[in-house]
Amino acid sequence: MTKMKKNIINIMLAAGVVFGMASCQKTTIAPLEGMFSAPVKVEATNITSSVEKVEKLRVFNFELTAGADKANLALVGSSYFLGVNTYMGADEAAAKNGSFIFGKTTVNGKAVKDGSVIVTKSGDAKAYTPEDVYTFDTMLFLEDGSAYNFVWSGKLFFEAEAMTYAELTKVGWSINYGMFGMTMLGLDLISDGIVGTPGAWGNTYSGEGNYLKLELYSADGSVAPGTYVPAKGENPGPGEFKPGSAAGGTQWTVFAGGSSTTEFVTDGEITVSVDGSGVYTIVLECGVTNAKFVGKLQ
Repeated sequence: MTKMKKNIINIMLAAGVVFGMASCQKTTIAPLEGMFSAPVKVEATNITSSVEKVEKLRVFNFELTAGADKANLALVGSSYFLGVNTYMGADEAAAKNGSFIFGKTTVNGKAVKDGSVIVTKSGDAKAYTPEDVYTFDTMLFLEDGSAYNFVWSGKLFFEAEAMTYAELTKVGWSINYGMFGMTMLGLDLISDGIVGTPGAWGNTYSGEGNYLKLELYSADGSVAPGTYVPAKGENPGPGEFKPGSAAGGTQWTVFAGGSSTTEFVTDGEITVSVDGSGVYTIVLECGVTNAKFVGKLQ
């Protein structure tokens, strides 16, 4: 190796060492984009709250304070109480269950650009009692490059609202795929005013009213009593329902004025019970709607 080549290599190594030392001297956090200072941790001592109902969702507004520091949080949920979740930022028009709202979430009056709000609580994660202890753990990145970690723990009060349900009165169509070795049951529940037209793969519907298309999974493909929750993976297991999508799954359709609107059911739960005379009660509670069927399936 020539002397010139050795000098070039030594210069490159030295530059790398200097760069590495410089980069190690700065503590930064990089979320989705940009560089932010290490977060300021604030242990909130006071909290105030209010709830707004926006269509089928609720916006939970919280103000956390500790001395001169204040964080305003706008968290979106689908139940009357604040759900356990990791809330991620979204513009107000696109906010959904599990979002915090940009523009309404601020720290000391400054807009939050990015981050998350982790909410946990004691007791049953899917239910609420006044004795539950909530914990907030936030990581909030501001437009000016600063970052804050507001934390708080304590009890919150939420007032339950009377549930209203869309009534479903008839079985439009059903098939137990257990006969094919599968664990899925396809079940169409409809309201009065809906008419089904048989086809090769089930019915098509028209009229005025509501239609709930269910895809439930049980050990043998029957309508087994229990609580069904959305499947997380591609292959649902017993006690799960397939979330709605353009390809199928669980869907809610409203027929009115000669047209129809379909929404995909992707959250919530479906409960099934049956009495000694074979009368089923099937209840859907989710962000899209609440619906109930009471009757025999055959």
